[in-house]
Amino acid sequence: MKITKEKLIEIIKEELENTNQEAPEQGQEEEVKAKSALAKKFRNLSLEVSRMDLDSAEIVLLNSILDSLLSYANENSGASRLRTLQGKLASILGI
Repeated sequence: MKITKEKLIEIIKEELENTNQEAPEQGQEEEVKAKSALAKKFRNLSLEVSRMDLDSAEIVLLNSILDSLLSYANENSGASRLRTLQGKLASILGI
């Protein structure tokens, strides 16, 4: 079976396009890793909630806080404010 030069060039171009689409950029790769780590953390937490000693008021408050944080982070570029909040939270909780 002979392959023409044009067909060979077409195949190579297709493979290069596929390779470029499959190889995420560095920033995208880090974002995927961060999202995977967050998803894993939430999955692990979901399995531990039933074993935690939380009353219903604490559960409702934690749920509300998490919802607010995730909504804010999703709608804004809030890394600096989230860092500030993290520092204040650590100070308040003594951790």
